[in-house]
Amino acid sequence: MAIELSEKSSARMAIISTILSVVAIFSTLLQAFSERHYSKLGVHPNVVITPLAEGASRLGLYISNDGLGPALLKDIRVDVNGQHFRGFGSSPLSQAAKVAGLDPMCFARGWPKEGTWLKVGQETPFLAMTSAIRPECIKEALRLITVTDMHIEIDYEDLDGDAFQFVGNSKTNDADAMDLVRRLGD
Repeated sequence: MAIELSEKSSARMAIISTILSVVAIFSTLLQAFSERHYSKLGVHPNVVITPLAEGASRLGLYISNDGLGPALLKDIRVDVNGQHFRGFGSSPLSQAAKVAGLDPMCFARGWPKEGTWLKVGQETPFLAMTSAIRPECIKEALRLITVTDMHIEIDYEDLDGDAFQFVGNSKTNDADAMDLVRRLGD
C-alpha cells in the first residue's frame, strides 16, 4: 500500500528537510570551531620570567615555558631605571645590571638568540647568580629579585603563529627573601 502525499505535504516535507539540514550544518560548524579552540588551548605556550630564591644554586631570574606547547621567542624588552634594552643579538643584561646598580660579574646571563624555541618545561637562567659563589654575589642576586625594579616584556608565538606576550618584573613576593635582604643590609 503506497502512501500518496499531496503537493502541499511534499512542499512542507521539503521545507522541514531543508531546515533540519541547515541546523545540522550549523551544529557541525559550531562543534568544529569549539574543537579547534580547545585543541589550540591544549598546545598553548606560557612563557614567564620567574624570580627564584632557592639557595645559592638557583638565585635570580629564570625564563621558562610552563605552558602545554613550544614557544617561539619574537622580541624581548627590558626597562631599568628609564633605560630600555631590546631585541636579539648581543646580550644587554650586563649593562642592565649596571644601570640597576648591581655587579654584572655576579650574574650568569642568558639572552636568547632570534628564533629561539622554548620547549615545554624548559627553564634557563635569564639573569641568575653565577656558579662561582662569592658572598657579595648572593647579596647582589637577592637585591635583583627584591629591590631592583626591572620591567620585562617577552613577545612569543605558538606553533600556529598566534602571538602572546609576557609582561612582568624582576621582583619576588617571597617575604623570606625580602627579610634576608633587610638583614644583610641593602
